[in-house]
Amino acid sequence: MIRRQRKRKSLIGLLVLFILTTSYYDAFSAYKDSVEFHLTIPKAEILTWHDLTINLTITSKQRAPLVLPKDGVIGYVHGEGFFLIEAQKKINGKYVTIQGDARIDNPPSYLDTLHMNDTRKFKFSLALFYQYTKGDYRIRVLTILSQLNPTKDIYSNWVYFSCKKEIYP
Repeated sequence: MIRRQRKRKSLIGLLVLFILTTSYYDAFSAYKDSVEFHLTIPKAEILTWHDLTINLTITSKQRAPLVLPKDGVIGYVHGEGFFLIEAQKKINGKYVTIQGDARIDNPPSYLDTLHMNDTRKFKFSLALFYQYTKGDYRIRVLTILSQLNPTKDIYSNWVYFSCKKEIYP
């Protein structure tokens, strides 16, 4: 009888521990890395500076609200801002990071909230960020989610394009 009571108490203790651990995990799993980023470029062959645009689609798959800037202003990787761009040019068969011609900082001025399964689309012009000479390029966007949310920062996929001549804005 005493043995049965001890066994029952230890099972109840394990059950309580399991419930507490699960509750603790669920409280933080709402902020788990569950945001989808997809970067596209409308034209893979760039002929004029008007062709230098990218589209970033962000979809929240998390239970907790995701705070984002309402406007889509971008800066450089290693700079400040919420959306940071990284560009690389293919030189001797390898992609090498290129530096921008100007520094653009963009602290978010107006904020928006995405809830589960909400999507926000941003369109960015790349014409003024770099001097594009003839060659192959790739670009991705780093989103600094940790600025406004208790989650880690996320890179988008790379998009590839080719300039057939030097491009001037």
